[in-house]
Amino acid sequence: MIKELYPEDMWPELYQVYPDDFPEPTSEQLRDVEAKKIRQHYAQMMEEIVKPYTKTEQLTWDSQVKEADAYLVNDQVDTPLLSALASNRGVSLSNLVSLVKENEAQYRVAIGTLLGQQQKELDDLYSTGEQS
Repeated sequence: MIKELYPEDMWPELYQVYPDDFPEPTSEQLRDVEAKKIRQHYAQMMEEIVKPYTKTEQLTWDSQVKEADAYLVNDQVDTPLLSALASNRGVSLSNLVSLVKENEAQYRVAIGTLLGQQQKELDDLYSTGEQS
């Protein structure tokens, strides 16, 4: 029997009850296990993208993008986070806004690429299962 079908904390108990007599997994269960592996694989790859940054830094990303977007519409808008960042980095606010938007675009492309690949693998997995 495949351990992945059951929560880890259930495995010892199930094994004691059914040491040699686990029911065979259904094809749907096997696909679900494979789908979980695919998602875990891509989740790990997506985590690698953000790994260099602390959680605290990551929590500011939405605010940075919102302030950058607002600044691009009106360069007189209040941008407390970006202004503090720019001032302490010794760069102009407009340069920082450009950098934030560039980083946002690169992040979206990287995540979009990985999610697209993941979804393709899942589509293939489930469409193969339907043909059986």
